Amino acid sequence: VVSGDPDADVREKLPPTGWLSKPVRRADLIARLNALEFLPSDSSPAVAEPRTSVHRILLAEDNPVNAEVATALLSRLGHEVTLVEDGNEVLHELERRDFDLLLLDVQMPGLNGYDTTIRIRDLERQTGRHLPVVALTANAIKGDRERCLAAGMDDYLSKPYSPKELAAVLSRTLKPHAVVRAPTGTHPQSGRKILHPIFPSASDSEPLGPVLVETAEIFCETAPLLHRKLCDAAATGNLVQVRFTAHSLKGAIAVLHDVRGAAECHRKVQEIEEFAALELLEQVQQLAPLLEPYFGLLLHHVDEIIHPPQPV
Repeated sequence: VVSGDPDADVREKLPPTGWLSKPVRRADLIARLNALEFLPSDSSPAVAEPRTSVHRILLAEDNPVNAEVATALLSRLGHEVTLVEDGNEVLHELERRDFDLLLLDVQMPGLNGYDTTIRIRDLERQTGRHLPVVALTANAIKGDRERCLAAGMDDYLSKPYSPKELAAVLSRTLKPHAVVRAPTGTHPQSGRKILHPIFPSASDSEPLGPVLVETAEIFCETAPLLHRKLCDAAATGNLVQVRFTAHSLKGAIAVLHDVRGAAECHRKVQEIEEFAALELLEQVQQLAPLLEPYFGLLLHHVDEIIHPPQPV
């Protein structure tokens, strides 16, 4: 763990297993742990067989709930994940190292996904290279895919998405590597166990297990702040802030769409976002206070994921 972003000289002295910059983000830590190898229960060598290629994936997602789930799903599929929060960080990471794919949230603060992709494609005209870019958006509306493709993106994934949908878009956009991985989670040469603390496989039918609890914890930490920020912005008439915050809160709720009360709360937040986009301040200020009971109920049920009620 190092302070800040180390320069090239410092990075050469760091261990080959990798490093993390402080403050350490939860999703970065999980991704790094998934890439590590741990000592085996026996020392017998593993017999290698061809498996799914491991790719370096750059994930640009500013919503911590969405970032947690996306990192876990990508790690579950066996990929190495680097997480950033805005378009400028994307460009910085691409200067530092090569990636096989960019998963890019289009509604990021600062440099958004569309403008980030345009800058990437401008740079690629000089290098002759092409980085596959997949748009991540919470707006499953007509014309979104066309706008993404017009900006130079290769594909489109609407949130919330399932493991199966994510795997499908990866298979369309990633180039296969000629790598060999060992079966049953072992290293082909050392026979050491590989840690996959979140997901054992990529099956849609398997429960989320630990990642659901992790996601619930992050939701309970961050969503109340977004809710308060939304209400404050509505009260002061800041429709730009209302729209942006409602979008972030809606995206966090969508990840937990199967939780009781999530659908109703999601609809209320979406209404506020739509009225803010239309600059209808009166309607926004009427609806914002009415969100409180829906959000409170959802928060209660999410907390039950973390602290399941004890049977009587």
